[in-house]
Amino acid sequence: MYKVENLKQSYGEKIVFEGVSLTFEKARIYALVGENGAGKTTLLETIAGFAPPIEGTISLAGHKISFCLQKPHLFNTNVEKNIFYGLKLNKRGADTFSVGTRVKQIAKLLGLSHLLKKNAQQLSGGEAQKVALARTLILDTPLILLDEPTANLDEESIAIFEKLLIESKAKGCTIILATHQLELAYRLADEVITMEDGIKPRNQEFHSRVPCKEIRTNESSVLEPEAKSLGSR
Repeated sequence: MYKVENLKQSYGEKIVFEGVSLTFEKARIYALVGENGAGKTTLLETIAGFAPPIEGTISLAGHKISFCLQKPHLFNTNVEKNIFYGLKLNKRGADTFSVGTRVKQIAKLLGLSHLLKKNAQQLSGGEAQKVALARTLILDTPLILLDEPTANLDEESIAIFEKLLIESKAKGCTIILATHQLELAYRLADEVITMEDGIKPRNQEFHSRVPCKEIRTNESSVLEPEAKSLGSR
């Protein structure tokens, strides 16, 4: 279980959010939704330790984190080495054969097999996004943070990405993703956290805990929240 309590964070002189308290349980997917500027990315960066909060505490139980940024930073080398790099840093690359197999497997799933020897700096936006996702998800860290992970992806790639997330969840990973796609959030997440302007009075309810239920229509199966957002403005 991971907790953030009474977090307050700023960007320059602007308070981005305050009074944020959240609990994230093992093997669950959480979606942060809200408009631009609501504080989704800043919350992920604060949890990841990019910048300490002005106030509040973050309890991660000493677990490792992997973070896929909205604008991926790829190394000036080929795609295969970019995906492998995280495993190397985490000292999980001792068995070169098995690691190479894992890289090839996730590359195949994301449609990257034909690009493994291509320089990552020459990729399109969608291709670069898939490499960044592969590099993040292959690590199987206990906590995975994803900022707009489906940006630049087509529908087929999004479906594959969702499958990979569900597999990571089954392995016991906790996943927190920020997204503008409400349909994806309610379809994929166990809980949806709605951030409006990110600023709430301290000690008031900040987030929505919205279990998703399945509603079947004549045409298809859709997901919708069981409850509306908690907390008043």
